Amino acid sequence: MRTHHLTSWVLLAGPALTTAGCGPTHLLPTRQIYQFSKPTYLQALHVRANGDMLLGTVFPNASLYYLSAPPINDPDTPPTVTTLATFAGIPSPDGTTINAITGIAETESGVFALTGGVQQTHHQPQQPQQPTPPPDPPPEPFRRVETQTPPPPPHPSLRPPLLPAHPTILLIADTSLGQILRVDTRAQTWEVILSDADAGKGSVRYPPWASLQFGVNGLTVRYAPSAAGDGEGEVGEDWGEYGEGEGGLWLYWSNSFLATVYRLWITADGYPVGGGSGKTRRPLAEKVASVRALFVDGLVSGPAPGSYSSDSSERRGKREVLWAATNVDNTVRAISDRGEVTTVAGAPDEMTVAGAVAPRFGRRPGDEHTLYVATSGGLVLPVNGTELEGGKVVGIDTRGLFKCWEE
Repeated sequence: MRTHHLTSWVLLAGPALTTAGCGPTHLLPTRQIYQFSKPTYLQALHVRANGDMLLGTVFPNASLYYLSAPPINDPDTPPTVTTLATFAGIPSPDGTTINAITGIAETESGVFALTGGVQQTHHQPQQPQQPTPPPDPPPEPFRRVETQTPPPPPHPSLRPPLLPAHPTILLIADTSLGQILRVDTRAQTWEVILSDADAGKGSVRYPPWASLQFGVNGLTVRYAPSAAGDGEGEVGEDWGEYGEGEGGLWLYWSNSFLATVYRLWITADGYPVGGGSGKTRRPLAEKVASVRALFVDGLVSGPAPGSYSSDSSERRGKREVLWAATNVDNTVRAISDRGEVTTVAGAPDEMTVAGAVAPRFGRRPGDEHTLYVATSGGLVLPVNGTELEGGKVVGIDTRGLFKCWEE
């Protein structure tokens, strides 16, 4: 398996909303959770059910950090930060060593799957002159690394991790080769399930004019009510309702240099659906939105249903949007199901979310509306040409967008 190109994995969420009435910019409240020293390029963020976070870096090295849960009602108390591991000497299939952590997923309570990569610089993935098929069998793509982590969270997750019926299966984006992989972490097997030939020309592969080979990126999934449906309608009260039955999932991704978001119907066990015939018919991707940005990095859908209040008059959490981090544009955007795009944090010339790369929602009761964003500090393209900072985690209160939409 070509681990040196993997950049993202699947998270889960629910249906979308329109942002009509919010306009192109509707800035939401933000607060800084924690900032690392300069230069630190954060790339991977995972939020656990108890509020703790795991963060992975691609520069200056491949390190894994553990942040204690930030207090919900005490923004002045910083989290405790622990270095779990710094990875070195793990070979990739072409003989180079992995020097970047590109994704983190908790496949079982306290068990984490990481994707790693090889960076030539802090913004350029290594890529052969001509793409070559992975070796068969792949040279030990699965490695077991034990680190000390806190005990499992005391309460169950408010949102099922990964594929709800198959939590140890990951969907991973190979951004340089323009492929989506299905990885079974328990069986230690993998397969290519989607390429440009399957999804539609140009939706997963980087464009020919791109300065770097970044195509498919930022995978995220949301529930939908039926395999034949169009994604409209309310999500059921029980998240599991669509996890193991006849319903399915929408798989969303960004094509980074096209700054475009696409989606594709997949089965509950992670295979693309084409014409309702499962993995046997060629699927076609749908274009969701074009973002006016130089680059789109990570995506997430949320917040979870009913996350704001159990009162039926306060069910704004029932409606969901896609949230996109734009990296070099230094913004976070909200994208509606109609393709409307609203800037909710940052600006190209400011440091609020400089180099935003990975958005993830809080999962504790009372924190589900907080969108946490990991940043690179502007290392790819300094803000205003010269301004850099250490990567950081920023919290965004998303409730104002739903209020704006209802006005």
